[in-house]
Amino acid sequence: MPQSFPSLGVSAEVEHALAARGIVEPFRIQTLVVPEALAGRDVLGQAPTGSGKTLAFGVPIVERLSADEKAPAALKISLATAKIGMLRCASFTKTPHK
Repeated sequence: MPQSFPSLGVSAEVEHALAARGIVEPFRIQTLVVPEALAGRDVLGQAPTGSGKTLAFGVPIVERLSADEKAPAALKISLATAKIGMLRCASFTKTPHK
């Protein structure tokens, strides 16, 4: 039986944002990484291109961000090339408008 994003611990708000982009069922790498990362554990994942790694690591990052935080937040992600960085940035900023 396929898993769902809520069964991995993803909030309804993030689940709806993913569904609006046509992402309704997690890939294997996501089922392995998301619960561990949401629990605050260090995670190392290796999977082929196109297997869902960006969301596997990105969803827990988004879940941990809070609009209510008063303190500034910072995030540093190391990527192999600037082009990959631009592609990953686009993955997180292409969100549907309400």
